Amino acid sequence: MATSSTLWKERFRVPLVRGAQVAADAPTRGLVASNVSGVFQLHAWDVASGQLRALTNRATGVIAGAISPDGRFVYYHDDAGGNELGHFVRVPFEGGTAASITPGVPPYPTFGLGISGAGNRLGFVTADEGVYHVNVIDVRADGALGPLRRIQSRPRLLIGPAFSHDGAIAVLVTTPEARSLRYEMVALDTATGRTLGELADANARVYAVGVAPRSGDGRLLAVTNQSGVERPLIWDVARGSRLDIVLDELERFEPSHVVQHHDNFRVQVFVSIQQAKINRHFMRGTFSEGLSLVPHIIEKLEEFSLFLDKHRILVFNYKIASLYFGSGDYNTTIDYVQRIINEPIDLRSDLQCYARLLHLLAHYELGNFGLMEPLTKSVFRFMAKMENLTEIEEEIFRFLRNSLQFSRHRVRQELEQFLQKIKHLEKNRFETRAFAYLDIISWVESKVYGKPMSDIIYEKYLNSRKRNYREIAA
Repeated sequence: MATSSTLWKERFRVPLVRGAQVAADAPTRGLVASNVSGVFQLHAWDVASGQLRALTNRATGVIAGAISPDGRFVYYHDDAGGNELGHFVRVPFEGGTAASITPGVPPYPTFGLGISGAGNRLGFVTADEGVYHVNVIDVRADGALGPLRRIQSRPRLLIGPAFSHDGAIAVLVTTPEARSLRYEMVALDTATGRTLGELADANARVYAVGVAPRSGDGRLLAVTNQSGVERPLIWDVARGSRLDIVLDELERFEPSHVVQHHDNFRVQVFVSIQQAKINRHFMRGTFSEGLSLVPHIIEKLEEFSLFLDKHRILVFNYKIASLYFGSGDYNTTIDYVQRIINEPIDLRSDLQCYARLLHLLAHYELGNFGLMEPLTKSVFRFMAKMENLTEIEEEIFRFLRNSLQFSRHRVRQELEQFLQKIKHLEKNRFETRAFAYLDIISWVESKVYGKPMSDIIYEKYLNSRKRNYREIAA
């Protein structure tokens, strides 16, 4: 029987399961990574019974792999001692010896393996001497592999590919210039390597989510953050057309067979819809109404936990915390930002910074002034260390430090001066990120004008609609 002194150790030694996949055409067969042996290894997953069976036994472990649509093979990158130079190999689902799918090729680094929905084509990107190469391998009906074919090379980063269902089209993410944070997409003919089309948004990231699950259909579900938040779109490569999906259309699309047939589609559509709904409440200031979304979101985050990466969950926690902050429930705000603060700081350092700032403002609203001085110093040091201090954050910290020393009347004067300073910074393009994470202007205006923050934002929303109407009428 475990003692109280060892319970915490057992908690952190509980085996984990990650990256669950189910074979599209053999739903009783799946693939997961688990550290049940002490090191993450790939395991064959009997979906019906839940039983796991180890497929790999490497000293350095294996955490990423892919299962073929027919469930016959599992693929992974087998590098030497974890140095990221190796070969893609495959092993039968029943187990056995892993065999290289690129025999005779020098070891290579890569970014993952793509498999067409029909299972007839494999693809991956390699790099050498500053050039990125798109490679494909044909898979015959009996499982035999064709030779490696290099269909295109580029001097900029390539990630992918995502294949059309029949493997005729390969879509990759690329960057337009070195060290760029912008992502574009390029579609290639896998038979000839010819470029079929490119899709890009100015100063934004565009990347693939999934492809239509039937042969001959070249449509692709993608995401763009050109509006400031991620929005879905459909790119029809063959026709060269693009359809940006608005929220109402996406909600009607969600129950369709195309979405429900594919786990990745279900997850991505859920994320897009719920984030859009929350953002709509942010724009309108209807924070209290937005809280009705939270139970459903929490339920789905639990349901999709095997498919969602950690950063998506952190974003939802920050958005939920912001809903509670805007509705005036500062204690629950603190509960949700703690879920971010308690994560490793190397994951989404931007969210780590603004979660701490929101945490600080929540304590200010609660009147926990005994905590404010040490907490303000702590958050300031953290953001400085993360190199996340811009002029707007420095003004926030300056006000919070000074406000602890002033009378109520003097605080009002300081708030008015603070408001003028940050309004001046609103149009500064180097300060835009701070305003995207935290509507500090509306918060200060609520203090100056003695109104709830939600009312301030709602009035701005109504005024913006009137302004847009006048512009259209003109």
